[in-house]
Amino acid sequence: MKNVKYIHLVFAILFVLFAAVQLNDPDSGVWMSAYSAAAFISILSFLGKMPKKVLLLFMGVVAISIGVMFPNTYSSLINYDPNLIPNPEVTHTSDPQTEIFKEVGGLIVILVAFIIQYLTIEE
Repeated sequence: MKNVKYIHLVFAILFVLFAAVQLNDPDSGVWMSAYSAAAFISILSFLGKMPKKVLLLFMGVVAISIGVMFPNTYSSLINYDPNLIPNPEVTHTSDPQTEIFKEVGGLIVILVAFIIQYLTIEE
């Protein structure tokens, strides 16, 4: 179990990279903050300084965020129109209909990383 802690370092590096690619996103502040916080938590997990109870709290916050975004995600899926013209003011990389899927996907990646960290950190 000793070398398993390096997965936390991998998560930290990935989240720093995820934060870096948010620079061209219209809501970059939100997502850079989320990914930077996830990177910081991953570093603390790597160092053995993250209490499991605090990590559980962060997992709850992320799960609630996914739940709050789910109605818009579901609505976007039901009302998807492949002929809708992309709006560059909403997102630079895709149409507004798929933006919500990417955002929820990012939160799911954070939640999965936190779950893996929770299961692998020692107290």
